[in-house]
Amino acid sequence: MFEIIPAIDLLDRQVVRLHKGKYEDKKVYSDNPPLFAESFLDAGANWIHVVDLNAARSGKRDENAEILASIVDRAKGRARVQTGGGIRSQADIEACLALGVSRVIIGTKAARNPEELGSYVRSFGADRVLAGVDVSLGRVRVQGWEEDGGYGTEEFFKILEDQGIGEIVLTNIISDGTLEGVSIPFYQDAVSKTRLRVIVSGGVAGMSDVENLARWNHRAISGMIVGKAYYEGRIDLAEAIQRAQKPQ
Repeated sequence: MFEIIPAIDLLDRQVVRLHKGKYEDKKVYSDNPPLFAESFLDAGANWIHVVDLNAARSGKRDENAEILASIVDRAKGRARVQTGGGIRSQADIEACLALGVSRVIIGTKAARNPEELGSYVRSFGADRVLAGVDVSLGRVRVQGWEEDGGYGTEEFFKILEDQGIGEIVLTNIISDGTLEGVSIPFYQDAVSKTRLRVIVSGGVAGMSDVENLARWNHRAISGMIVGKAYYEGRIDLAEAIQRAQKPQ
C-alpha cells in the first residue's frame, strides 16, 4: 500500500511540466493552479505535491507564494499539501508551515549543507521535513536539476540517514516528464542501498506503473507522484488512488 500523490509544478504562476527537467522544454497545462488542484481533491487524493520551479532555480519563493496559499486553502480538511523548490532556510520552512503546508521537501540545501538540514529535522520533526533527491545517471542534481550536487546516490542516502531524515522524494530525472514508465530497477537499486522511505517520482505513464509498484509491494515505498500522465489523460486518478491503497 502506498499513496498516489498528484503533482502541480508551478512556473511563472502556471501549471507546467518540464521534459527531463529542462526549463526551456515546458508544456503549460493551466493558468489557474488552485482550480486545477480541485480535480485532485475530487478524485480522493490525500496529498497534493506542489513544486515551485521558479524558486528551485532562483531560491526566491515570492513568485508563486500566493498560489501555494490558495491551493492549501482549497485542500483544507480534504487533503494535505507537501511542497518543495527553493526551500533553503528555516524562515522558508516556517513560512510554508504557516500557510498550512504539512511537510516541506528540501533539495538543494540538503546537498549543499547537510548539517543544516539536520537542524531543520530536529526543529520541525522528521514528519515535517523530507529530502528531495533528484538523480541523473547515478549523480545527485541540485539547483533546479541544473548543477551536480557533489554526491553519488548511495553516499547521499547515508548522509541523509545520519541527519535524521526518514523519507525522501526520489526523482529519476531521466524518466521525468517522458511518459516512458517508472523504472522499477532504478527504485529497486535505491531501496537496496538505504533504510529511507521512498516516494517515487518520475516517468509515470499510466495504470501499469501503479500496478507494477503495487505488485512489487516493497515496504520502503510510501508513495508515487503522478503528474503528466494524469494531465495527458493516461491515468484515471481516482482508480489509481484506490488501487494503490488496496492490500496485496
